[in-house]
Amino acid sequence: MAHNIEYAHYEENVNKMEVQAEWDDYVSREDWQEGCSGLPNKIRWINHVCDSNEQAEEYIRNHDKGWYDQLAVKYRTTVTPTTQTYKKLVARRQEISNTLNEREHKIHYSAENTKSEYVACKCCGSRLATKYIRSNTCPLCKADLRPASALNAIETSKKMLRGIDKKIKELEVKASKKAKIAWLVKIEYHT
Repeated sequence: MAHNIEYAHYEENVNKMEVQAEWDDYVSREDWQEGCSGLPNKIRWINHVCDSNEQAEEYIRNHDKGWYDQLAVKYRTTVTPTTQTYKKLVARRQEISNTLNEREHKIHYSAENTKSEYVACKCCGSRLATKYIRSNTCPLCKADLRPASALNAIETSKKMLRGIDKKIKELEVKASKKAKIAWLVKIEYHT
């Protein structure tokens, strides 16, 4: 005895009666021991278009009446741009993201990176021994110890990422207009 939920994807112009018959047959074969003759309820085909498969699943969860409700809702399929411009932007984004990650996590005044034994905090004026520095913040006042040039480099990388993300999003939106509409069907039955 088990409760089963399955999702299936179909083209927009699918024959709804054939889908119903297909699932009735499937469920009757799965639940043959209990003498089941098909789905407990007919599939409700909701004529609403979601922007993605994930949104369609969420829509189904929110509109499910319970008690083995069978639902179907439309969604836009995902289309990833395949242009060289898109590929170069994605590669450039990854490169900048790696550089940014390295800059943010590098301990600027560690003993390996600095020749002087002590560093002064710009905020509280404390002298800190570089051999004990384990982060980019002052252990006393929690101010950032990195120089303005390092902080500017981090901010520049973040601005570049935002610009590239905007361009990538524009290309993805343009490609999504070519997306096809499909049905997401949720089937719920007992075995």
